[in-house]
Amino acid sequence: ANTVINENKPSDARELLARLRSSTEPIDVLEIGSGTGALTALLVKWIERVHEPLGAHPTTRPVRSFVVAEPCDAMRRATSKALGRAGPPEFVEIVGQRAP
Repeated sequence: ANTVINENKPSDARELLARLRSSTEPIDVLEIGSGTGALTALLVKWIERVHEPLGAHPTTRPVRSFVVAEPCDAMRRATSKALGRAGPPEFVEIVGQRAP
């Protein structure tokens, strides 16, 4: 799993950076299927570093929201745990719905 994450991290960050550079408005990020949350945690840390010099006000940040769609309860819990003790930052929302 770590190999896949390490291989994807640079391309995901480059894709986000390209979108940030081409947009004049804050962007919304959607991750479908976070699994254990390892890649989610890396991307959230990267976004937080991008936000840091811009201040805390949501309108000055280039990423308005990061929505994580994960249908599995256990994986949503794993993603929350991967994001740390404090839980997800305010711009991150973890959503999902149990299958009937």
